[in-house]
Amino acid sequence: MIDRLQTLTQGELNLIHDASMDILTNTGICFNYSAATQIFNKHGFRTQGDRVYFTEERVKKALETTISRFTLHARNSDHTVSVGENDFICVPTGGAPNIATPNGEQRPATLEDYKTCCKLVQTSEQIAMGGYIMVQPTDIPAHTAHLDMIANYLTLCDKPMFGASGSGPAAIDALELAGIVWGGKEILKSKPVMASVVNAMSPLQYSREQTEVIMEMAEYN
Repeated sequence: MIDRLQTLTQGELNLIHDASMDILTNTGICFNYSAATQIFNKHGFRTQGDRVYFTEERVKKALETTISRFTLHARNSDHTVSVGENDFICVPTGGAPNIATPNGEQRPATLEDYKTCCKLVQTSEQIAMGGYIMVQPTDIPAHTAHLDMIANYLTLCDKPMFGASGSGPAAIDALELAGIVWGGKEILKSKPVMASVVNAMSPLQYSREQTEVIMEMAEYN
């Protein structure tokens, strides 16, 4: 898939790589969470406050520990998917605050709209997974909305899922709910059933909430 989509020359890729390494080494990334910085410190990274500096050697070493392909298990094994190398899947959009109606009007999304998205995912022959925040329901409390979304997805869909990624506690809730369905959270360490999307912030940082999500999800592989 990379060869089919790659439009840059190797020279252009090298320029991007070298500039990226310069930024990581000399400017660093701020994680806005002392618990994360302490982990980097423990492993010998140079830090300053909540900012962490990465050498090219450490980046390469970290990349060597990753895998090129992984499986996301579905509640219905017929819908289990693989991602990576030449395998890729289609997924719905995420985080849409509004809905466009058939007559062209725009309105805030509701939990009922989210349920409709679940049904569309489940019946689609093209969309392979769905889950958290396909739309952002505005008619339920924001701090518990992820519970309603994941519970409805697990009820209405048997495809792989996106876990909640708004904060560390939300990620923990997603893992707990998945554990109920799949027979315990410990099972998730060897049988991945969800992926989460984490967003970086400009310039060169992650919010504490997103750093928490990375840490919670990493604990369960």
